[in-house]
Amino acid sequence: RQLADLLRPPPKRRRARRADAPWWDEELSNWFANSNRNSPGFGQALLREIRKAKRRHFEGWAASLTPANVWSIAKRIGRAPQGAMPAILSQERYAESNEEKAQAFFRHYFPAPPVRSAGESATPPSQEQRRIPLFTASELARALAETSNTSAPGLSGMTWAHVKVLHKSDPEGLLRLYNECLLVGHFPTAWKASRVVMLRKVNKRDPSAINAWRPITLEECLGKLLEKLLAARLQFAANEDGALPPNQFGSRKRSGVVDAVSDLVIEVEEAWTRNQYV
Repeated sequence: RQLADLLRPPPKRRRARRADAPWWDEELSNWFANSNRNSPGFGQALLREIRKAKRRHFEGWAASLTPANVWSIAKRIGRAPQGAMPAILSQERYAESNEEKAQAFFRHYFPAPPVRSAGESATPPSQEQRRIPLFTASELARALAETSNTSAPGLSGMTWAHVKVLHKSDPEGLLRLYNECLLVGHFPTAWKASRVVMLRKVNKRDPSAINAWRPITLEECLGKLLEKLLAARLQFAANEDGALPPNQFGSRKRSGVVDAVSDLVIEVEEAWTRNQYV
């Protein structure tokens, strides 16, 4: 009998049942039971229905949140596991702990600003104040449509997908929030906090070299959306008032490298017609 037990194949690993998935609701079960699983497009249709079920599950869970536990949304997101970073060589010594690595990267990538000269003023010259119109619903929808759901979130863990769900559920409330910030002239402190992540450069072989890493800053999506709205307003005002010179092609709408090259070609051809050297 012992020999028979040894020769018996191991039990098969139990696969997860559909009921184990919290997003598998009754609507998806009815669709699955009434669908033709042998049809050619069943796989794609199933993926679409699963995405719809996941969205229904998330929207129902988000609707049950209260101000006391609203930030528990960050626990539902999850983060990709990070590989272990080796000791970093900085100033002829190795930084081994996370605190030492953070200080080494901070000294390398964020040096102290230069000292101002005695006659240089720290405050910019005063400009004529103007009344800025409130943001419109179309501006908010257009700025939100330009965002990508694959962008990494900030400290709170709120992604662009969550902001879009918030905008869909209460567009007037989100618009009112940004207009209040514009009227008061206030940028919330929580939106200024960001998370700096170090990414390894592909073409660097030695991971212990401090130059083999580059920092990226992950900001809050709600703050970035307010920045997008303000940047569009500032760009429009600068173009209307002639604050930008005509030969500046960067950071302007309907302008880019092609316009700069065309302007350069015209200048060169005009110089040739005047028998000038370039």
